[in-house]
Amino acid sequence: MFWNGGPGAASEVLLALGTGRSSIDPAWNGGSIVGPNPARFTAFANTLYIDARGAGFSYGLLDDPSDAAARANEFALRNHNAWLDAADFVRVLLRFFATHPTLERSRVAFVGESYGGTRASIVLHLLMHPDMYGDGSAPYEDNALSNEIRTHLEVTGAAEKGAAVDPARVAEQFGTQVLLQPRLTEHQATYTGILLEAPGSVMDDIALETGVPFVRCSDKPPPCDAYRNALDHLDAVGRDMYDMERPSGYMFGRFDDLTDRMVLPDVLGKCLGVDPKRIEGLSAASRKGAFRVVNAANASPHRSMRRLEHCRRGSIFLVEVFDLMNLPFAAPKRWRFPWTSPTRGGVICSSTICATRGRSLRQHRETW
Repeated sequence: MFWNGGPGAASEVLLALGTGRSSIDPAWNGGSIVGPNPARFTAFANTLYIDARGAGFSYGLLDDPSDAAARANEFALRNHNAWLDAADFVRVLLRFFATHPTLERSRVAFVGESYGGTRASIVLHLLMHPDMYGDGSAPYEDNALSNEIRTHLEVTGAAEKGAAVDPARVAEQFGTQVLLQPRLTEHQATYTGILLEAPGSVMDDIALETGVPFVRCSDKPPPCDAYRNALDHLDAVGRDMYDMERPSGYMFGRFDDLTDRMVLPDVLGKCLGVDPKRIEGLSAASRKGAFRVVNAANASPHRSMRRLEHCRRGSIFLVEVFDLMNLPFAAPKRWRFPWTSPTRGGVICSSTICATRGRSLRQHRETW
């Protein structure tokens, strides 16, 4: 079960650039626009790719999507937070099993990238402790989901009706995770900065290659954040923050290219192995009342995640969300999120709340 991060990034990146049956990467597919992927995960597993709310091919529905206030109201904590996000993915998985009963006892590996690591942690906790989420003892309460999880566990023999759920038995089916450069806790940036500042780190290799010395925080006046300092240096010497051997903007350039291709029906069809015209709810004609939370004044259509900027104060990222839907008003918007730790009850907050100046993630958590 694949999902991308962000929050707000489309899972089509994982589908088309390395794991799916077909790839749009000419380095893998023999130089074609789209071609067979020799490293496809379908060689050993069934694959399920899920887009989060408002990302990729996902969209919201309103009676009157032209109402800007109504659209903005849908992008609020009641619809967008770490727990609801994870609950969406659990529901999709369980309902997939319900419609494919021959697979319902299959082992499941959660493959998440970046924020997908946070999502995987919460998804697994939901599945292992469904009763907590039904009786109000967890930070998120969802009695319907709790019952749906229990039903699946009882049907598959992982739990007995009326008995406490044993997480170890749940893990037999759902305990496998493959996390790609995952974001798991708010402490990662701190320790990543320590590693990058250490003598002999990759930053010294880049300094030798570029001829530009890397000045560590120990040689700068305080305050100096080691992680931010390293990213600033990469930007200054023109290196990509995701692939330091590549020029700056390399990764987001690939996302742009992917977005341009994946809205083409023939390319999408080859990547999916299914004619897009056969997919219910995908065509423009079937999307009556569809909307995306966007700001067309700040971005051009059909472009995805051009920049990922780190605010210098607080743990807030600005992300341009993937737009693969080609709606008349669907241009990506920059959304502000604080990164959260699922083990400490953090939440994703809306852009209005997150705009509070200079507040740290801890202060946001205390506010809620």
